[in-house]
Amino acid sequence: QGQGAWRQQVGGVPEPIRVNAYNSAQPRMVASRSHAGEAVTAFRNALAAKSGCDPAIVSMGSALKVCVVAEGNADVYPRLAPTSEWDTCASHCVLTEAGGRLVDCDGAELSYNKKNILNPWFVAMADPKVDWLQFCPPEEN
Repeated sequence: QGQGAWRQQVGGVPEPIRVNAYNSAQPRMVASRSHAGEAVTAFRNALAAKSGCDPAIVSMGSALKVCVVAEGNADVYPRLAPTSEWDTCASHCVLTEAGGRLVDCDGAELSYNKKNILNPWFVAMADPKVDWLQFCPPEEN
């Protein structure tokens, strides 16, 4: 971690952003409109069963979803569908600097500059003290 993460609105001044601590009374999840599928539904259902309430869902473009977690407006973003390194590298850095983590479903940080540029399924999380990986279904091959 370095200097933290910042955002700047057009014409505004830079503002620091930070992930939030998890509130199990109202989990907030970012999900893809075009790549939700059965795996994300299974993740959401497992989270709902564990927390006792349906998570609030926000949908938008892929790299932006990680940044929603980074700025504290969501707790978790499970990406349980294919992405490439260029889809995640910048937002991964922003999330890390904001205090979150982006890991595969085994808990390993994503790595870059690999021979195969495809990412495994991953979870972007605000509060790394929460065991978000327990909600990951087995990855489809």
